[in-house]
Amino acid sequence: EVVGVMVHKAIELWRFPEDPLLLPMLETAALDAGLASQKLVRAAVDEALELLSRLRAHPIHSEIERATERYHEVPYSRLVGDHTETGYIDLLFRGENGWQIVDFKTDAIYSENHKAELFAGYAGQMRWYVSAVEALLGEPPRVRICFLDDLGSVGVVEV
Repeated sequence: EVVGVMVHKAIELWRFPEDPLLLPMLETAALDAGLASQKLVRAAVDEALELLSRLRAHPIHSEIERATERYHEVPYSRLVGDHTETGYIDLLFRGENGWQIVDFKTDAIYSENHKAELFAGYAGQMRWYVSAVEALLGEPPRVRICFLDDLGSVGVVEV
């Protein structure tokens, strides 16, 4: 999804609506994703700005800001049987309570049942992240999923 790519890029660069560099970056990302009309670009940018504004206003943003170390889009790989799985962790940071992972999701959640289904689908992915980080750092991280469109607000779920 185009908006998801745009939002993840903004979070990776830690840019929010008050940043003058955000709007051009979002517009470029929308065009790069193939949105051809100005109307579609504007709609995607507006939706991304809304999600980023919600995150900026949520307490998890301040918690991440206070991190002593913060790494975005952390690549990982792990051996599973006879093949290697690779991926990227949205955010790994060291906070007051040790290492933490936050995975940002832009899915629009319409009900608690829908949220539970999404959470169940993402739980395996989060276990991979825990395994990879624990192998690298020697301690299990705290893991949360940050749903940016949870019934119109931010919902943070502990894994």
